[in-house]
Amino acid sequence: MNVKSGRKPETQNLNPASGFGFRVVFSIFSGLLLTGSFPKVGVDWLAWFALVPLLISLRNVSLTEGFRTGFLAGLFHYFTLTYWLVYTMKTYGNLPMYVCIPLYSSVEFLSF
Repeated sequence: MNVKSGRKPETQNLNPASGFGFRVVFSIFSGLLLTGSFPKVGVDWLAWFALVPLLISLRNVSLTEGFRTGFLAGLFHYFTLTYWLVYTMKTYGNLPMYVCIPLYSSVEFLSF
């Protein structure tokens, strides 16, 4: 540490959301909290706090990393919210479960 040069000593980044792993965990957690605020789960007050982990993980990241983090949160929210489509195909379409899940995934992929 050189005090005479006027440079500040390097400090560690103490932001827990700065690492890639924390961003992934926080975005997945945010997506799950959003799904939990829907009527089937019945914890509607979670909607007020569901985006907080996502916003924490978006601090001091680039635009590209922010897009990826938000996309991951939205993807987890979407796939956990539309669980009922597989159940509907199995129950009312009389399809076996091993056909319903790939069919659901392929229809979702092809729709974009």
